[in-house]
Amino acid sequence: MRGTLPLARAGNWFVPQRLTATMNEALNATEIPFGTVVAPLRPIRRILTAAIQPQPEIILEQVALIRSGSGPALALVKEAYLSELVSAAPEPALWPRARDQRAERSALPTVRRER
Repeated sequence: MRGTLPLARAGNWFVPQRLTATMNEALNATEIPFGTVVAPLRPIRRILTAAIQPQPEIILEQVALIRSGSGPALALVKEAYLSELVSAAPEPALWPRARDQRAERSALPTVRRER
């Protein structure tokens, strides 16, 4: 979401037995995103399929497998990125210019990816 504007839809099928009781409670009782809840498991995301869609509402669909850092599969997620994602982006002329790209990259959070 960006304010009240939806930018993506996701369906997340997860294995509750592979999460802690606290994680399951958070997922069942709150709106905290799955990735935030399972972050202590150091999840790894592997994109299984990705396809650009010719539909006016959906610009990209993808399916990804989420595994814990120690290996077991935690979830399968199907995401649809909406065309509003592109229209909600600020104009390039408004983007701040990076003075030092190395400093900018080091300020970004580390993301683990598996190929």
